[in-house]
Amino acid sequence: KLAANEIRLPPGASSPLVQVRSIDDVPVMALTLWGRGYDDVQLRQMGGQLQEALKEVPDVSEITIIGGRARRVTVDVDPAALAARHLDPLTVQQALAYTNARSTSGQTISENRATPVETGNWLTSIDAVKSVVVGTPGGTPVHLADVASVVDGGGEPDDYVMHYPGPGQAFPAVTLS
Repeated sequence: KLAANEIRLPPGASSPLVQVRSIDDVPVMALTLWGRGYDDVQLRQMGGQLQEALKEVPDVSEITIIGGRARRVTVDVDPAALAARHLDPLTVQQALAYTNARSTSGQTISENRATPVETGNWLTSIDAVKSVVVGTPGGTPVHLADVASVVDGGGEPDDYVMHYPGPGQAFPAVTLS
């Protein structure tokens, strides 16, 4: 039936993906995380850690996280600070991309086993992001924190989950199913 209607797809669209579903694909458990003093970003991070641990359980086919905001680091560049240091936003973007990169550089072969070799590092903390050198005008290094504000927070939510333990009480929550 899909092949018969393939001509109706817009130009450049990929072919439809058909996935077999069975009764085993229905969630058998829903676990909701919430707590006083935790925001939806923290709960989403905890949910992600729990998701990774639950993936190791035998016969678990899929774990979905619903709710919360994924972590997002936002960089707001100050145009005046850039101009004062003779830098531009593209230079800042390229410095961040170059510093926050990891790639496979080849492999080592030992005892009939190939082991991939990776080079580079991911930026692992907000302080590491702030300390990235984005330029060296006049030989003086300029760090990202000198020309931009860096905020570690949450992105836009895709969906919302709330927990209501009693009348007039509402707390952000994250559900794993």
